[in-house]
Amino acid sequence: MILFLNPYFEKKVWAGNELNNIYDCPDDCGEAWIVSGYHKKSSVIANGKFKGQTLRHIWRKHPELFGEIAKNEKEFPILLKLISANEDLSIQVHPHDEYALRKHNALGKYECWYVLAENEAETTTIGINVNNAMELKEIINQGIIESFLENKKIQKDDLIIVEPGCVHALHKGSFVLEIQESSDITYRLYDYNRKPSRELHIEDSINVIKF
Repeated sequence: MILFLNPYFEKKVWAGNELNNIYDCPDDCGEAWIVSGYHKKSSVIANGKFKGQTLRHIWRKHPELFGEIAKNEKEFPILLKLISANEDLSIQVHPHDEYALRKHNALGKYECWYVLAENEAETTTIGINVNNAMELKEIINQGIIESFLENKKIQKDDLIIVEPGCVHALHKGSFVLEIQESSDITYRLYDYNRKPSRELHIEDSINVIKF
């Protein structure tokens, strides 16, 4: 049985417009969760006898459809997103499974980005040039964290791997396919002092960054 899916759309303050060229979705949607079994953010079955039901429901109620993998995984094992950004995303870091399970009873996030043809961003943040938590706290207090971010050139068909504990951010004009663990846990380390201000998660970020 082949299941076709309708995405879950996630609104974002930094949303671009590439998703509007593909889907009938609101203008402020920055993410299309095209394959998702995540709680309250699941894709919806578009065909067959399960039409209208969520992938999460089918995963839990009909594990026989998914073979051996359903016997070993509590959550649907993968989450695929299309991400379109019209602004730089906040500087972020994701926890590993152990930390996320202990604090949130949820999976951490290992992800990667495949750069699509429509991508206009020339760079992405992937890393920060500090050696330890003390140095990081110092540059945060001085307000000079941007000078220590590691920005890398990107181009169509690149694959960028973002391990848990890696400081990262997509930049304005990004259009990527994101493949990740089924998780929605993100710690925001820095947000360019934008207004209105959004919550930062400095302590959690420092706890999980791999220096």
